[in-house]
Amino acid sequence: MFVFPHKNIAIAKPSGKLRSLALTLWGSPLPKDFDLSGSPKNKYSSKFIHGFRVTTVKPAYVYYLKLEFKDGLTVWKIGYTSMSVRKRIAFFMLDSSTKVTILETIKCKNSKDAFKLEQLLHYRFKASKHRGLNVLASGNTELYKHALV
Repeated sequence: MFVFPHKNIAIAKPSGKLRSLALTLWGSPLPKDFDLSGSPKNKYSSKFIHGFRVTTVKPAYVYYLKLEFKDGLTVWKIGYTSMSVRKRIAFFMLDSSTKVTILETIKCKNSKDAFKLEQLLHYRFKASKHRGLNVLASGNTELYKHALV
């Protein structure tokens, strides 16, 4: 499948706040209701979660984006990918007028760790979830109504 790259992407100077929070969450005990049942279990496992291959041998990234739509809606997104963040943005199938700002990217040693970190961040910010219309081709459950850090 060929996906056209999105052209309206800016890269912000990372504040480091998400990285600091990620390090704190990573070192903390997991909440009792936190579920990683979809995560691979062993060093060489690979499986699909939400249509994406999760593997333990290839580096992956957790990203934090700001999406500004032409109708005035602004949302923030946390996600993970084993491809480049720019390639992942292309899969959102955004209108060319949508401005995307990459606020922060955290490189993880593998997609298992990236998935876990992404889920920890979603858990931390669950009260701020965007509950409006779907605005992306995929990843709408990972949108937030205001800046998180």
